[in-house]
Amino acid sequence: MDEISARPALPEPIPPGLSKALEGLDLPRGVVRELEEDPEEAGTILLETAYQLDRSGRPDQARELLRALREHPPVPEDGQLASIEILWLLREDGGADAVRESERILGELLRPGGLEPGTADLLAEGLMEAGDLERALRCANIASRELLVEPADALVDADTGMMRPLVIRARLRGKLGLAMDEHDEVGLAVAKRLLRENTDLDWGEDFEEPGEDLPGRRGGAVPPPGRLRGIQVLVRRGDFDRARSRGLLTDDTAAQGPDRYFRAAEQVLRDSSEASFGASFHTVLFGADEMADFAAARDLDPADADTHRAWAHSEIPDGSPRLLAWPPGRNEACWCGSGRKYKKCCGSPART
Repeated sequence: MDEISARPALPEPIPPGLSKALEGLDLPRGVVRELEEDPEEAGTILLETAYQLDRSGRPDQARELLRALREHPPVPEDGQLASIEILWLLREDGGADAVRESERILGELLRPGGLEPGTADLLAEGLMEAGDLERALRCANIASRELLVEPADALVDADTGMMRPLVIRARLRGKLGLAMDEHDEVGLAVAKRLLRENTDLDWGEDFEEPGEDLPGRRGGAVPPPGRLRGIQVLVRRGDFDRARSRGLLTDDTAAQGPDRYFRAAEQVLRDSSEASFGASFHTVLFGADEMADFAAARDLDPADADTHRAWAHSEIPDGSPRLLAWPPGRNEACWCGSGRKYKKCCGSPART
């Protein structure tokens, strides 16, 4: 990280309460420069800074920063995002006091009229992962409220990005055994379209019309994992620089460094997971030498994603320990090979 400034000069457009709270936090000078250059993005900058502080071994400072942002948010959504990050940290702590505090924060977030739609969408995803399905569905309904007032048939051709909340809502309703409504049917149609359009994942089977065991359809059970499998093929984190120097990685995200590369891959997995019903997802990491050798032996372009997928099909059999189920548990090692827990690395909400 950057050198530390004990009392940074904070830009005036930042709310006075937040500015005062930040002055005693020894913010890195690079962060102060970012705030000066783009104060309207203060919330995003500070959330990212909290993530970086935690990752660099300064969790107490990260929590202080999140508390400051929660208490003095530039906009309501910033405070809610900080609350969610604190919520996960408290749940991770696991102590009785921490659990009570996490429930208090969650109760505040779920007060009627409180959650912003974007924050509700993120919280729904986290609660679904934690198995808290009923409260996750409450959040998904909040995130979907503007879509739910529209006739379902008017949404069939809507942009897939704006339909994400309906897809999450449909998944949760399925997990809870609720019968599909018209908006769930639209979510399914959008999910199918997204999967067909997604060229970043290698699909084990074509995504065809689901059978009667679709979650929520006629009371059917959730289909077993593996019915449709999406595989993300990526370089090992430790080989990233060498792979890029050897021409194995040429896309824009790789040009921005390993963090951006793996963050983009995580987002592809999340988007695809939210758009799928009964699919399983996996990652497999390759080494620079083995991919270069594989491509050279077959006269293939080593940077082409099709080459990477062909390598996975050829060299990674079903059941291989290198084929990692995604997402890992929040306390398990991150799939990217960083050695950090998933929730502290690619699985952190601040990374989305």
